[in-house]
Amino acid sequence: MHIAENSNKSVVVLEQNTLTSGSTWHAAGLITTSGESEGMMKIKEYTRNVYKTFNEDNTSLVGWANTGSLMIARTPELWAQVLRAGFLLRQVKTIPYEIYHNIPPDLHPFLDMSQVLGALYLPDDGIVNPADVCLAVARRAREAGALILEHIEVTNFVRSSEGSIESVVVDREHEIECGHVVLACGQWTSQLARKHLSVHIPTAIVPHQYAIFDKISGVDNKLPVIRDYASRTYIKPEVGSFAVGTFEAPHCEMPPICKSRNDRDVPVPRDAANELYDNVPMEKQAGGLEAAMTLIPKLGEVGLKTCIHGPDTHSADHCPIVGFVGDAVPNLLVGTGFNSQGIQAGVGIGAVLSDLICDTVTIDEDFSSMDPRRFCPDISADATWCTERALEGYAETYGIHHPNVEVN
Repeated sequence: MHIAENSNKSVVVLEQNTLTSGSTWHAAGLITTSGESEGMMKIKEYTRNVYKTFNEDNTSLVGWANTGSLMIARTPELWAQVLRAGFLLRQVKTIPYEIYHNIPPDLHPFLDMSQVLGALYLPDDGIVNPADVCLAVARRAREAGALILEHIEVTNFVRSSEGSIESVVVDREHEIECGHVVLACGQWTSQLARKHLSVHIPTAIVPHQYAIFDKISGVDNKLPVIRDYASRTYIKPEVGSFAVGTFEAPHCEMPPICKSRNDRDVPVPRDAANELYDNVPMEKQAGGLEAAMTLIPKLGEVGLKTCIHGPDTHSADHCPIVGFVGDAVPNLLVGTGFNSQGIQAGVGIGAVLSDLICDTVTIDEDFSSMDPRRFCPDISADATWCTERALEGYAETYGIHHPNVEVN
């Protein structure tokens, strides 16, 4: 979208199945501006602002609901994390927030405040419909001149003697000449780069699960999303009730097919579109569901409507992998490893990639922490290392994040 809008370059987007058929279709659609760095907060803020403009256009409704969000603390250690998150937001200056010792009861009437020491409230956060967001971005890209081709498989690359990609081979016979190539293919990104270009992108597939409860009277999209770091759980309004997702620690119940793909015993097939895993293990999020029913007692009075268990792509250090891959393939960029934050950050990351290609500045910030070249190539080639690091990062998504501490 940004490349087409900000330059005179021809843009071709290739999708092997249909738009939204990857992890987008089962994403929870949470939008927040909180993050572990000023760069990620600015990316998320930019993304949210673009989504809001989509919803103001009657031809691109994306289900934006300005719910706000509450990052609640139920222990002194988590209260310290709330204060630290507030300090980071203060550095950005453009993101409004409030820190509450006592949450106003009318802010979330269903929440049992007796268990909460305090909270960070972000009034501009919200939720969207992920598939509608993706289609709105595609529509805007087309309006700027981009060509989007669905049901087209990338099967190889033609390279120069210096290593640059000269053309992309599609469906094993046709070639598209190119100046730059961006691989932003979710769980297929590292596979494509490794198979055809001998470039190792350290990501792994990490399944995530959330449950949707039956309807509860009085629940609407004006209620803030709750993030409970004590149980590593989020609770969002969902069509007259609540959806509850948990980033359990340690990660558990890895589907066998997912393990085989991470071990590189079998490839991720092209037809793994709109994929969900058949096993829906309730023990995977049992602690999160129990905590949710304690925080919102009404959940204990209704049944579960459905559970969603699907793939997501996580990086080996829980920071997105965005930018040029290095001298081996000088005109190749990647955008992957979004760590369950693809909908929150996708448009902003697209802007960062566009700026790298077009030499423009959309978001004025240092994004070197996302540079793919930060990883040692030899270690990135180790499938076991990539998986273990990705699982560890997933487990710490809602953990206590001490400054300057890396995962083991």
